[in-house]
Amino acid sequence: MPGLDIGANDSPVKPFEFDEHFARLRAIRRVFTGKGRTVLVSGWEYCPDSRTICSPYDGRVRLSVKEDELLELLADAPHRTFSDQQILQTGFSPAATAGTVETCVHYLRRKTDMDIVLTVRGEDCRLGQP
Repeated sequence: MPGLDIGANDSPVKPFEFDEHFARLRAIRRVFTGKGRTVLVSGWEYCPDSRTICSPYDGRVRLSVKEDELLELLADAPHRTFSDQQILQTGFSPAATAGTVETCVHYLRRKTDMDIVLTVRGEDCRLGQP
């Protein structure tokens, strides 16, 4: 069933009984809470499962794949400082340079706040205040 292959929890076969359909919906609601993993970062709520970060001012902001990967790396070790080289080794392309990391940090800060990613001694970075 194509729907199940792309992430659906259930896919009724037509024709279906409405009582059974509603019972399946109730079962899904018992299991699904609607909230994934969240991390609080400098007053923002980062949701790595949905590649979004919720602003305390403007609502939800969608992150690019690389912005999300960078923020997730930093969020998984909130008190650790990463060098550009360490960040590059975690999923950027082999042709990427330190400038690539700086650009990613720049775009992430532009979408959020300057203190989401803190720069330490000019080239290393870590997550903003949890």
